[in-house]
Amino acid sequence: MAHGKLILQNNDNATVVAADLCKPETVLSPAVTEFLDFTQPIGLLMVAVFHFVPDERHPADIIARYRDALPPGSLLALSHLTADHKPTEMAGVVEAMKNSRDPMYFRPYDAVLPLFEGFDLVEPGLVSAPQWHPDPDAPTDTTEGVYAASASSAKPTPTYQPSPTPPRCSFRPSSEPEHLPGRTEARQVLDGAEWFLRG
Repeated sequence: MAHGKLILQNNDNATVVAADLCKPETVLSPAVTEFLDFTQPIGLLMVAVFHFVPDERHPADIIARYRDALPPGSLLALSHLTADHKPTEMAGVVEAMKNSRDPMYFRPYDAVLPLFEGFDLVEPGLVSAPQWHPDPDAPTDTTEGVYAASASSAKPTPTYQPSPTPPRCSFRPSSEPEHLPGRTEARQVLDGAEWFLRG
């Protein structure tokens, strides 16, 4: 947190806040809502984070609360680890992580897709990360243990109502998230979560 503030201290177009991903009302504090222009579409990156949130924390409900706070025309980019393509290898990762500070919960396609409820998926939809807008010379039959998708929010402006008893999660994001390029490619969006204004 301190390092992030130091990096951004002379950047008027970016800010950093300490908040709990699973408590949207802590993320959507005045430090964020007064910094971003919520009269314009916003891009929300939720990359490589929700496989740290167990089912009992209701990840789809958490995302829905962010969705309801987004202005019309906003975009969501989300990636999530899966064992669909490499079940043996991924089972070993889950086993190794289950007693760690941040256990992981790999989900199949049918469990990742509902996380986009209320959004309109952008082509090509929810696919293996290397298949989401690959480079022209990249192989088209490659699969990885990550699903990725982008989706748009096209709806009337909602009224955001924080939950009186928000869920908690144990995920602690990296203190030094990688800088993401303007052209978001799924393989480059696997390392953090941040709010940013597009436009």
